Amino acid sequence: MSKNEIFIERNSPSDDEFFIHKIYINNGEFVKKDILLAEVEGAKAIFEIYSENEGYFFTKHKVGDYIDMETPFAVISDDENYDESVNNQELTDKESIDLKLNLSKPAMKYIETTGIDIETLATKLKDIELITVEDIKKLLKSSDSRFEIEISEQNIKKWKHELSIQEDREPLFIIGGGYGAYQVLDLIIKSEQYFVKGYFDDGEETKLDLLGIQKYGNTELKTINEALKPESIKNVTVAISNNPKLRAKFIDLFDNDINIVTLIHPSAVIGQNTLVGDGSIIFANVHIGPDSEIGKMSFISSNSTIEHHNKIGVAFCCGPSFSTSGIVEIGNLVRTGINVGIEPFVKIGDEVVLASGTIITKNVENFEIIKSNKEI
Repeated sequence: MSKNEIFIERNSPSDDEFFIHKIYINNGEFVKKDILLAEVEGAKAIFEIYSENEGYFFTKHKVGDYIDMETPFAVISDDENYDESVNNQELTDKESIDLKLNLSKPAMKYIETTGIDIETLATKLKDIELITVEDIKKLLKSSDSRFEIEISEQNIKKWKHELSIQEDREPLFIIGGGYGAYQVLDLIIKSEQYFVKGYFDDGEETKLDLLGIQKYGNTELKTINEALKPESIKNVTVAISNNPKLRAKFIDLFDNDINIVTLIHPSAVIGQNTLVGDGSIIFANVHIGPDSEIGKMSFISSNSTIEHHNKIGVAFCCGPSFSTSGIVEIGNLVRTGINVGIEPFVKIGDEVVLASGTIITKNVENFEIIKSNKEI
C-alpha cells in the first residue's frame, strides 16, 4: 500500500494556520492527478488544494476546521479501505459554513479579536462574494471614520523615562499593544510593583513600539506559553478593553503557572466583603460597594460606580462612567459603552451589549444588543 500525504504550504509569511472553507471530495472517492480537492484560507488569501497523484481521497478534517502546516490535510492512497479513523461525514452540499455578510471564518475571528463594529462596514462589504481578513484591513485603512492620535515626541520621552526607572520591580508582560495599553501602562506605573518587560500583539506594528518595549509574539496562547517558559516570574496583564470574549480566552493561561495580575488604581474604592476576580483591571475613581462580586478578567473603566450586592460575571467590560444601583446581576461576557446605567433588581444575561447612554430598567435576555432606551 502506498499513500501520499497532502500538507498545506504557507502562502504568505503570516500564515500559521488555515481555515478549511470548502472540501469538494468525499472520503473514499477516487481522484485523478491535479483534481481540485479543497479551498482553504490563510491570513491574506483563499487558495486551492489539488491532488498530486491519483488514488482514493481520505481526510480527518471537515469544513470549518483549522489546520496548521505540520498536520496533513488529507491522504491519497491506493487502498480504498485505507483508514477507518477518517471523518466519515458526507459532504452533501460541499459548501462553506453559512456566514453573515459572507464572512470567512478567519475574518470572523479577526473581527472578534479586534473588537471591530462590523455593522458600520456592512454596506461596503455586502457585495464581496467572500470577505477575507485582508478585505477588512483594506477597508479600515481607507475608512474616513478611523483616525490616529499622534503621541508627541515629548510624551514618548516621558514614558520611556518612567519605564526605565521601574526595572527593580517584578517583570510583567502586556497582552495587547494599542492605545488602551497606555491606559494600562499608567496603572502599572502607579502600582509601584511591576515593570513592563515585553508585550504580545497580533499586529505587525503597535503603539507600544514607540516606547521601545520588546514584542515577544502574537496573542495565541501557545505563543505566550512558549515565550514565558524561560521566565522565573510569569506575570501578564491583558490590555484589551472592549472585547469580553477575547479577554476570557486568556483565562486558560492560569492553568500554565502564569499569573494574570489584578490591577487596581490607588483611587478606586472597594467595599467590604467584595471579591474582585483574578486578572481584572479597575481604573481611577471606581467605586464598588460592599458584598459584591466582580468576575475574572473584568475591565472596569474610570469613574464607574457598582453599588452594593452586585454580582458581575466573567470578562465584564464597561466604558467610563458606567453605574449600577444595588442588587444587580450581570452575566458573563457583557460589554457596555459609556454612561450606561442599570436600575436595581435588574438581571442582565450573558453576552449582552449595552450601547452608550442607555438606562436599563428591566431584565435583558442572553445575547441581546440594546442600542437605545426605546428597546427596553
